[in-house]
Amino acid sequence: QGYPSGLFRTVNSAANITSGAGFQTQYRIAGIFSRVQYNFDERLFATASVRYDGSSRFGADNQWGVFYSGSIGYDLTADLLSDIDFLDQLQPRVSYGTTGNADIGNFAARGLFGAPTSYQGDPVLRPSQLANPSLGWESSREINIGLDYQLFEGRIFGDINVFRTDNEDLLLDVSLPWDSGYEEFTDNVGSVRNEGIEFEISSVNVDRGLFQWTTDFNVTFLNNEITSLIGDQDHLDFDYFVGEPIATYYYPTFAGVNPSTGRSMWYDADGNITYNPSPVGDAEIQGSSFSDYYGGINNTFSYGGLSLDVFFQFDMGSDTFLQQQAFFLETPQFTGNMTRNMLDRWQQPGDVTDIAKLYPEGNHPGDEEFRASSSRNLADASYIRLKDVRLSYTLPDAVNQQLGIGGITVYGQGTNLVTWTEYPGMDPEIVGTSNAFYPQPQTLSGGIQVDF
Repeated sequence: QGYPSGLFRTVNSAANITSGAGFQTQYRIAGIFSRVQYNFDERLFATASVRYDGSSRFGADNQWGVFYSGSIGYDLTADLLSDIDFLDQLQPRVSYGTTGNADIGNFAARGLFGAPTSYQGDPVLRPSQLANPSLGWESSREINIGLDYQLFEGRIFGDINVFRTDNEDLLLDVSLPWDSGYEEFTDNVGSVRNEGIEFEISSVNVDRGLFQWTTDFNVTFLNNEITSLIGDQDHLDFDYFVGEPIATYYYPTFAGVNPSTGRSMWYDADGNITYNPSPVGDAEIQGSSFSDYYGGINNTFSYGGLSLDVFFQFDMGSDTFLQQQAFFLETPQFTGNMTRNMLDRWQQPGDVTDIAKLYPEGNHPGDEEFRASSSRNLADASYIRLKDVRLSYTLPDAVNQQLGIGGITVYGQGTNLVTWTEYPGMDPEIVGTSNAFYPQPQTLSGGIQVDF
């Protein structure tokens, strides 16, 4: 209190500081590592490394971890396949390694106390978090089998990788019984496997005089699966299920709208119609936010100083929960702006639709109309998008020399130009459970780049 004028805005400028607040935290990491590389006659390549890392974020009994890796590759075209004219490079390689993850709060392993209130006017301390002295590193073990290739004097080149990654001792928050006095604590529980194949290929399709056309394509097929949880449990808090991806949707199955009454219906655990499903007892796994495969393709066309780049990206097989649709369609008393889907709502007996009848506020038949968390609001977020197009022209070197500059490039560019998708939300590239995320804008830009 007591600022000399409104121009002073910092706490230390006040004549009387009546209250204050502050926050400070830190953590430490330490480690030692070694690396060895070996090259035999530009044919055999090998690398090995080992490191010993510690973090103050973990429990006192388990702060340190050992992580190692190794790889080996052999260029077959340097010796065994040297007589094949069209083969420039064919190099198989194998790698295996472990890494550690310490991405948790600074005090997740500590027993914490707080002073949230008083007891009969006296200051008190209250335990707020259980200690976990055995909390340690989450570890990742990955094996990769790859092949680098180049054909026809560099006209075609790329690589193929088959990989498997096992993440063990996951750092997860585990719920505790309410009578323990705590909600949860962080522990090393469960394991997850990611495996798949990556394919990249680049090609010089046309190379004649001033005109050139090149293509770059990549695609990744990925499978994610929880392989174990605490003990012999097959699920954890109905959020994680053994044998399923780590990001699954566990909801009741929507059965449509009763054509006679306009009420929403669901299936119960026995396959019967119900108006009041249990969010757990009648639920089943409906999908996952993990993609089946994703990638992109870029084409570059150039003629002299003129260049055109066209980039498409794609993502297939991921599901998402339509939080916005659930908010607008499944809240009968909501009086704000609705989606256009509301025009298809049930209005009279015999109407066949998947959007329930609207009720005046406070007059709906029960809380079943609010059960938006079901398969009703899940959608396939697969898409193909013309992500980027750039057209540019660079002046010839002779002109640049006459002007006394290094170069001039004039360009125009567009991003997020066209999207092919059946996703009903605003942007399939940005999906999640947020109630109001902002979609990526479609932009058109241009400019002149001058180098001196």
